[in-house]
Amino acid sequence: MTAAICAGAAIGLGTAFVSEAMLRYWMSRPDEPALKIFLRGLLLRTALVLSALVIVLVRGWFDEMAFVGSLFVTYSVTQVWEGFRYQRFIHSR
Repeated sequence: MTAAICAGAAIGLGTAFVSEAMLRYWMSRPDEPALKIFLRGLLLRTALVLSALVIVLVRGWFDEMAFVGSLFVTYSVTQVWEGFRYQRFIHSR
């Protein structure tokens, strides 16, 4: 169960790295529209989470409930945090 919680948290935190990469990409290209960057990040984060869910649930590597719960909580917290980071960046432009 501990392994499932740690794996879910690691993948959830991986979405924060995707968001950070998109934010840094946006900083290097300030003329790029915000919606375009947001949608690219959303697509990449969704692909990461869905592929992890499919792989882990099909393979049965971990306790499903612990993995999905940990992934959901970590993903939600990182998205709220990244929302604040994006908002700060938008207002600083």
